[in-house]
Amino acid sequence: MESELLLKRIKRGGITVAVIGGIMLAFCLVSLIAFAIDGSLGTYIIPILIFIAISIPMLIFGIRNASNPMKSGLIKRNPYILHQVNNMASNILYKDRFIKLSDRCIANAKSATEISYLENVFLVYIQKQSTNLIPTGKVLMVCTAHGDIGINVYGVKKANIDELASKIAKVCPNARFGYNKEGLAYLSFMREQFSKGLVNYQGYVQNVFIQPEYMSNASRLNLLNQNVNNGYENQIDPNSYRNDYYDNNFGQNSYNQYQ
Repeated sequence: MESELLLKRIKRGGITVAVIGGIMLAFCLVSLIAFAIDGSLGTYIIPILIFIAISIPMLIFGIRNASNPMKSGLIKRNPYILHQVNNMASNILYKDRFIKLSDRCIANAKSATEISYLENVFLVYIQKQSTNLIPTGKVLMVCTAHGDIGINVYGVKKANIDELASKIAKVCPNARFGYNKEGLAYLSFMREQFSKGLVNYQGYVQNVFIQPEYMSNASRLNLLNQNVNNGYENQIDPNSYRNDYYDNNFGQNSYNQYQ
């Protein structure tokens, strides 16, 4: 399963970081002794201490991730990520060069670990990057309960970005758009609500953007929805999915206000 592959990647990454940290620390200690013997320690003490300060955390966190991937920072930030990557792998309904969508999740198409449940997307806006007033980047920030999904849209036409934002608006019922005082306050409020368990689970949702190659997933999920509906009175009808929160509360000022 995808979750097992993710745990293996975390473990391999931990081993790599631990080895690099161990080599750096050993080199620093040998250098420390060598410079102390020849009397030049005072000249190099500061950079050596800096490298030691870097290598020790690398060694500690690398060993932690290698020995117990479940304690990694990635899983601590998003305790649901193993379920989410499994859901995306088995129930994917749509994919383009920016995002992937399943019945339950949204993810960065280029980074499988940047993933969230649809109802846990709270704020979307564009972050423009520049160096010496020269534009160097543009990222569509999708702020979720567990952190941010950063989608690179540098050089992408505005019409295509608008289309992407519109797709997000149609499948993420709690999303607002725009980097402003109100949007940031809403993001903070919703993250607090989430921490208290007050962001409602929306149920299985058959996505409105189903690509032909994923129709078998859609058919299976439709049957699952019918079964779930029997015991879930607030279930969204998978055959007539409409984002009521988006339609009723934001209308024309929704995704067009994300910049």
